Amino acid sequence: MNSKKISLRPIKDGDVEFLYRVYAGTRQAEMAVTGWEERQIDAFLRMQFQLQHKQYMANHARADLNIIRCGHDDVGRLYVLRSDEEISIMDIALLPEHQRMGIGTQLLNDLTRESALKNLPITLNVEYNNPAIYLYEKMGFKAGELNGIHYPMLRQP
Repeated sequence: MNSKKISLRPIKDGDVEFLYRVYAGTRQAEMAVTGWEERQIDAFLRMQFQLQHKQYMANHARADLNIIRCGHDDVGRLYVLRSDEEISIMDIALLPEHQRMGIGTQLLNDLTRESALKNLPITLNVEYNNPAIYLYEKMGFKAGELNGIHYPMLRQP
């Protein structure tokens, strides 16, 4: 378990390269089996990241788009869209070297407390092969029907 203070701060323009590193870190295993050279992987991932980032920025103006901090270090991103009906985790991702240290669990615990206080369900989508699915299930999320490569997950307050 991580003993450093976990906090959030809003993303800003200067964070784009860091956000790309977080994104690329989530795709390491997938890219390792492509047989591509590093420059091909980087070009592909940068293109994918730019599309995703532009989509988040253009279509989710009401969302909280945050950098996850552990102590004084930026370690990941947490994007949450809150409405009167639900708390939707759009994206939660940590740099690989900061995974499995309790950071995600702490953030999810904070969101489940908010969910209970507001009496709102939490929703998210997770890729079928993402090991985090086990953490979500342990924390009370229930998986719906596989939709493409994602399971929609729901946790009632």
